[in-house]
Amino acid sequence: MKHKLSIRIICFCLILVVLGAISCSKEERKAGDLTSLSFIHASPSSGPVTLEIGGQPFLNTPLAYTDLSGTATEPYLAAPAGVGRIRLSGSGQQDIAEGNFVFVSNRKFSLFLYDSVSTGGSQKPVVSVLADNPSADTARAALRFFQFAGNIDTVILVLFNDTDTLVTGAPFFGNYPPSVQNQNSAFRHLTAAAQYIAELYDARG
Repeated sequence: MKHKLSIRIICFCLILVVLGAISCSKEERKAGDLTSLSFIHASPSSGPVTLEIGGQPFLNTPLAYTDLSGTATEPYLAAPAGVGRIRLSGSGQQDIAEGNFVFVSNRKFSLFLYDSVSTGGSQKPVVSVLADNPSADTARAALRFFQFAGNIDTVILVLFNDTDTLVTGAPFFGNYPPSVQNQNSAFRHLTAAAQYIAELYDARG
């Protein structure tokens, strides 16, 4: 039998969005050429993290490990469109990761902070930005599953309720080059919008 993983520890690996439930930002931002950005903190080697875009804070307070900006039903916040210099810093303004990214106006993006794992086992926080492409099917829920546990090759996700069951698996997200990460950013698994029980398993058994 496959080993059941602690959902409390790695449940941030699951991002389940009911299309149509996403609404505007909880934080007020100035009008202008904007895009929508969701920031997910999945780096256990980092403490609370501050995100800046073009030298301006994206959130009013640092984001803790396993947290995301916004909520499960409102994950996106407004951010400036165009070429933006991303800077993530920890306590004492220590740089964690940075880089330039292009944000197209009136689109949705997700920024993930997670740990890469070297052959020696050391962890290093890295950042990836994906262009989100939700399904046009607004009558059903859309799911995408990313696996950020670097010490596990593949995690199996089982979603079920009284009427439906969905099983899918994902290898460690950091194993993919950026081009493949973006190819996998679509919300591919469509299922009925309802409450589900989620179970995560280590595929190694």
